[in-house]
Amino acid sequence: MPLRRATLPSGSLCLSSELVRFQAARALLADVLATKDLPSNVRCALKKVGDLINPDAIHGGLDAFNTPPSDINFPHCGDRIAVHEDGQLLGGKSIFDWTSVSNVVGLPQMYDDKAATAHDQRESRRSLLDSLNLSDTEIEFSISNVDNVSNAKPNENEDSELIYRNAEVISKNITLEKLSCWTFPIFAFDQSSNGRILSMMAYKAFESTNLLKTFQIDLHKFFNFFHAIEEDHNRVHASDVLHACFYLTTHWVPAYAHASSGFVSLFSAVELMALYTAAAIHDHDHPGRNNAFLIATQDPKAIFYNDRSVLENHHISSAWQILMRDENFFIENLNNSEYKRFRHFVIETVLATDLKFHFDILMNFTDKISRRRLEFKNESDSLLLGRMIMKLSDVNSASKPADLHNIWTEKILQEFFEQGDEEKQRNLPISDYMDRESCNIAELQGSFMNHVVSPLLNALFQAELLPVDEKTGRCELLENFSTNLYYWRQALENHTQLTLPIQSGIVEESGNNVDDEPGPSSITTPVAEEGKFEKKPQ
Repeated sequence: MPLRRATLPSGSLCLSSELVRFQAARALLADVLATKDLPSNVRCALKKVGDLINPDAIHGGLDAFNTPPSDINFPHCGDRIAVHEDGQLLGGKSIFDWTSVSNVVGLPQMYDDKAATAHDQRESRRSLLDSLNLSDTEIEFSISNVDNVSNAKPNENEDSELIYRNAEVISKNITLEKLSCWTFPIFAFDQSSNGRILSMMAYKAFESTNLLKTFQIDLHKFFNFFHAIEEDHNRVHASDVLHACFYLTTHWVPAYAHASSGFVSLFSAVELMALYTAAAIHDHDHPGRNNAFLIATQDPKAIFYNDRSVLENHHISSAWQILMRDENFFIENLNNSEYKRFRHFVIETVLATDLKFHFDILMNFTDKISRRRLEFKNESDSLLLGRMIMKLSDVNSASKPADLHNIWTEKILQEFFEQGDEEKQRNLPISDYMDRESCNIAELQGSFMNHVVSPLLNALFQAELLPVDEKTGRCELLENFSTNLYYWRQALENHTQLTLPIQSGIVEESGNNVDDEPGPSSITTPVAEEGKFEKKPQ
């Protein structure tokens, strides 16, 4: 049966090595169009140029999703784009100078952390064991074991000890058995895991890909590290990115049809472990503000990292300090060359989440893939794919089912508005889309999906590196993306001014009943069928 190809909906870019440059050109045109005193005839001419670059653009090309509105800066990008004359990529100066960039979905969910009493801690352990489907007798035995550990080191975490003692139960957890599904119920599992979502998912991912046995990982140190990382209030997003990396590396892709288990059998074991670890730490100790804010307020982190990839460098450094503690150093069995490769792979994939390098990485990828197939024995090739997987995983909410997409949209907006509130308190200019009184969600989501997510999905799909159904050729990620994008397009076309979504994940329309303007989950449209196309002619 001939393999059928999926594609993104009309109006999204289908990238070759040339078209990724068109995407950059359109962004530069948008930058010029943002000039307030631009003569009308020049503005009109530039819009026509933009339409020639992408004639499928809706609403007259540059006036809609495919470019940002005039005088608008994306909150995940900070300042607008400036271009340099040299064309170097990551090895030198970036041709795109986004002064400050922070990933839009990398912002954490805030919680009110209160000091726990001994009773609270015991009840917390019971809640965790309840989530593991243990019997009452097993629960009491496990809690007593932890309570009676008298020879534990002072810095040993009781919760990680508890998780360690129930590792076999975790591996058989009914919900974790769904980790290989794109629809994994991340929020429901977070509620049932009692704050141990990241360490439990990391264990399942490492176990399923045989990494625990390959490197003879000490489970005490493994759980110590990942539980220390998940003490961060950003654990749900970190777990979601880890899940996306796991999914993208464990499913069949057409480009390597001989590898039935996907990239798991193509990446080296060190690279795979590094990718999963990078996913877990990529937003560690995130302050809930983007790079632009930290630089503008002269935050100590911005000063320390010289305004360059401030958050991304901090995530790596803060997590690595935790890893280097003896009780957390689960990679102790790596030899010197493996350790260097592991550290380099983690650093580079986390830094790739800085959107300052978005087009650089895309052009590097599309240029290389247009000439030859990636060779996994080539460390440069495997790292480039690792960067692409990490980037897509970091923005994967756009390609999740509508119910999950809605929840992530709500959480993103909550963080944006909190930053906008602080900017107002500090008498700073409120960043675009961060003013809770005027933010147009459809404009924000549509622009981000078309500018950032669409090129990323297309580049990987055209290279046949996205998971598809081996029999039908359908791509679940593209179908979900099509449905979600269709909803935001419809909202913009209908001039719907949207405000913060309510707790249910349904987007509420200002001044109207929520039922009058449902979220993407209620959309039934043929656009979703665009994830099922015949293979392109050779």
